This record gives sequence, C-alpha cells and structure tokens, in this order.
Amino acid sequence: MKSGAVAVIDALGFKGIWGRPECKDDPSIVMRKMKDLLIRIRDERTTNATLSKFIFSIKATLLSDTIVIGAMVEARNPEQDGAYAERYAIELAATSVGRMMMHSTTAPPALAWRGCITYGQFDIEGQIVMGPAIDEAADLHQRSDAAVAWVTPGAKKIMDGEPIGSAALGALAPNIRVPLHGSNSYVTYVVQPGFLEEDWDKRKSWRNTVLSTFDRQSLEVQIKKQNTEAVLQELDRHHEKWVKEINNHNNRIG
Repeated sequence: MKSGAVAVIDALGFKGIWGRPECKDDPSIVMRKMKDLLIRIRDERTTNATLSKFIFSIKATLLSDTIVIGAMVEARNPEQDGAYAERYAIELAATSVGRMMMHSTTAPPALAWRGCITYGQFDIEGQIVMGPAIDEAADLHQRSDAAVAWVTPGAKKIMDGEPIGSAALGALAPNIRVPLHGSNSYVTYVVQPGFLEEDWDKRKSWRNTVLSTFDRQSLEVQIKKQNTEAVLQELDRHHEKWVKEINNHNNRIG
C-alpha cells in the first residue's frame, strides 16, 4: 500500500437530483458532470513553486455520488524536505477537493459536497479502494452537518506541525468549527474552495450557488444549509486575512 492523504467526499442531495428542472429532460447530464469532475481531478496540476521540491501524484475514483481521492507526495531530497511530505500530501488533497468544489457549480446541475481528509496507508486501483486511511475516511466523511470538507484528528496532528515554507498554501483554513450530527462540533482545518480567487463577487456567487442546492424545505436540510452558510462565512473571513498576509509577505520580499 501507499502512504498519503485520502479524501472521501459525497454529493449532498444526490438522491433527489433527478427531480431538478435541469435534469428532468436530460438525466444523462448528471453522469457527464460526474465524469468531468473525475477527469479534472486526475489531471490535477499545481503551479506552486515550493512543490518543485517534491514528486506528487493523485489518484481518484468515483463510487456513485462519492469521490475518493488519494494524494501522494515524495521529497526529492528526503534529508532536507522529507519531514514536510506528509503535510504537503494533505494540502495537495485539499487543493484538489477545493478546486472540484468550485468547478461543481460552474454548470448544471450544481453540486454541494461534504467529506473529510485523512492520512495513512491506502490503495486505489480503478473502483477498488482499500486501506486504513480509506476505512477512516469512509467512517467519518458523512459526520459533518454542513457542506464542507474537513481534516480528521490524525491528519490534523500532521497539519499542526511546522508550517511549510515561508507562506502556507492556503488550501486549508485552520481553527474552523465544523458542525457534526448530534449537536456536536469539532475544531479543525477545513478545505478553502477557490483560495486563489481574490474576486469577492465570484466567491460570493459560488457560495450562493452552493446554498441554492439546499432547496428542500425539510428541517434537516435547512439546518444543514444554515450550518453550511455559517462555515462558509467563517472561511471568507479567514481568506480575507490570508490574502492580506500573503500580500504583505510578497511586499517584504519584493
């Protein structure tokens, strides 16, 4: 088995998606959408300069309304950079999840996702997934009562270590309270969709589209919508702070 980060995320409201106006006339639009998302994940590339010190790869598969992503990172110079490989794998998985979440609203049907990211041993071959990290993510990915992707305790311990490089990648926001089923919550890192997007109108449009997917008026769905809105607002506040820190950092070294 390989060692790396594993993300397991599922599309909320998928069971009733066939009743949406945009899907009634052409149900195959859903299949095309899911295939497109999977292709984009498998073709994931990064332009972050720091990652040039690492060899990275991504595997992904689709199980109905659930996407499983495995991110592996190996340091080119293990003695110098090996300690950062685990954290980079988690950041890489988060970047992939965040980009997919953003792209999921660009064409109908819009999809909202929830899930988690773990770290450990796993294997992904076609539609066969296995390993301790897969088991952990499968057990926890539906625990959140909001459309967010969060980092599990074991992976959080890795992320709590020394920051990577002079500036964090930004794909994960720290110290976010994630609402869980049963009126519980857990403070951890949460995927920051579109963390490189500084256009606040675009970020607001994405957020509104995500919230619009909670169209059923049941109490359970509306609670999940309120929870999602609260977390996304907190992510926006963190993103604004992060952008200022990056700009200040670039000004200092510029």
